[in-house]
Amino acid sequence: FELMTFAAYPLIIHEENDHALFAGNTYLYLSVAGGLVLLFGILLLVWVTGSASIVPQLDKLLHSQLSPWLIVLPMLIGFAVKAGLVPLHIWLPQAHPVAPSPASALLSGLMIKTGAFGILRVLTVTLAPEVGHGHAAPITQQIGIGLIWVALATMILGAIMALMQDSIKKILAYSSVSQMGYIMLAVGAAAYLGDHGGLAHSAAVYHILNHAVFKSGLFLMIGTVYLLTHTLSLRELGGLYRYLPFTATTTLVASLAVLGIPGFSGFASKTLIHHAIVEVAHYSHSPWMLLAEKLFMFGTALTAGYFIKLYAGVFLGKGPKKAPVSKEGPVIKAVLLIFAVLIILVGIFPYNVMFELVKPTAKGTIIDMQLIYEQLHHVKFWDAHAYEGVFIPALIGIAIYFVAKYTGFFNWRSPWWLSVEAVVYRPLSRGFLTLCCRYLSGFEAGICQAYDRSGKASNQLVDRVRRLEDAIDGGYNAMGQAGQILAKEALHWEQHIDDAYNQAEHNAGKVVHGISKVEGQISAGYDKAGETVGKIAADATQANQESAEEPLDEQAVQRMSWNPQSITFNSLTVAILLLIILLVLYLVGAQRL
Repeated sequence: FELMTFAAYPLIIHEENDHALFAGNTYLYLSVAGGLVLLFGILLLVWVTGSASIVPQLDKLLHSQLSPWLIVLPMLIGFAVKAGLVPLHIWLPQAHPVAPSPASALLSGLMIKTGAFGILRVLTVTLAPEVGHGHAAPITQQIGIGLIWVALATMILGAIMALMQDSIKKILAYSSVSQMGYIMLAVGAAAYLGDHGGLAHSAAVYHILNHAVFKSGLFLMIGTVYLLTHTLSLRELGGLYRYLPFTATTTLVASLAVLGIPGFSGFASKTLIHHAIVEVAHYSHSPWMLLAEKLFMFGTALTAGYFIKLYAGVFLGKGPKKAPVSKEGPVIKAVLLIFAVLIILVGIFPYNVMFELVKPTAKGTIIDMQLIYEQLHHVKFWDAHAYEGVFIPALIGIAIYFVAKYTGFFNWRSPWWLSVEAVVYRPLSRGFLTLCCRYLSGFEAGICQAYDRSGKASNQLVDRVRRLEDAIDGGYNAMGQAGQILAKEALHWEQHIDDAYNQAEHNAGKVVHGISKVEGQISAGYDKAGETVGKIAADATQANQESAEEPLDEQAVQRMSWNPQSITFNSLTVAILLLIILLVLYLVGAQRL
């Protein structure tokens, strides 16, 4: 839907002049705004139901805490912008005069139908019961009644505005607005009737097709006139039937289709729409719906009035001020002939086309297919009652044409303050600007002041935090320096301790070496003492043997007894050595222990 919006924008601004750019901007702003509103409704639908699928959601909507109106209205408004319903139609009469005729054929014949079909799907699918059958809910009926009145306003206001136009493309543009009123009238009737709205549903879909065919053809036919005369003003045209007979004939066929004359495509669909509004009046028992049926007839009469003005102003009367530069070529004739033949074929065989359209479009809706077939088979297109619904408005339209022509209504231009722009959009834009500039700007100023104050407080807090952080960094630095000093001192003390250990180890080595020497000397002393003791023992043994052999005399006994004079140097040396050995052993043993 949004891609279609942006794809149509270059078609509208094709001429790239001020009027084209203004019309393109109006179309773009309204379409984007409508798309956003539609998206808002879809998001609400997903929030409530959990699904964006095009399936019946009425039961979930009715059991939710959110009003279904808040979901349905944004979706209807979003589609209504594209469909060109009043008062959202202002882009249509601006876009068609500046766009090339093939682009206008696409805009009117196809693009605005997507909005109409979107509304039809919302009301007959999204707001349908999950079962797919059953009468319409009160909310659906209320929306249907409201849509009927919006459709009547669109139909009548579009036709009135078409009557007052001098540009033939503007007449067709307002005609498209009016014809969308016909379609929306059928859609509203289908929403109100619920499962009994098969006839109204068929009428809406059928007129969507018919309008796409004859309005696309009309834009190409009028485009042919512009191509060959280079003017769109009725004041400069007239009498072109003598110059462009083929275009005049095909334009007449398309115009009769718009009027709903029997034998042409618009007849069957307008007859179904008439039946649908009569059925709504019958089921509602409301005098207002009877009035709606009369207004429908009046809108049809206005349609006849402005198309008589269009056709007579272009092809009848005196010769044009600007004669065509050439005749229609074979390619132009072939294209216009295709549309004329389609219009006639659809008008002659309405039942075949209707049944083929109903099957795919009614699938999944609240409409009962069996009931649709029954209702369509009971509709009689070729009877006096159907002719009355067409020819009476046509005669009234002829009367409206002559009254408007001779009273100067065709030349009257409504003041700007009566336009939709002045009544609706200018107050809305001023109110929006006032809201933005006065209240929202004041609110924004308050927010800015709050930001400024919070910014100052934040700066102060940041400054204090920075100071605290600097103090912490200073403490960290001081601690780091102290740690470095302590590390250096520890390394210094560790070096001293290592030196002391090394010196102690060296001294211990010397002591051990000295003890080893002493032990060696003691061992040598032991050895000498042993030798001495051995000699003494040998001498004693020998002496004992001698004494045993010889008797002891007194002198010998005296020599054997202890006498200080008997102490010799050798005995004294041995005694001293033994004493030293005992002393060393004592000292070494005490240190070991």
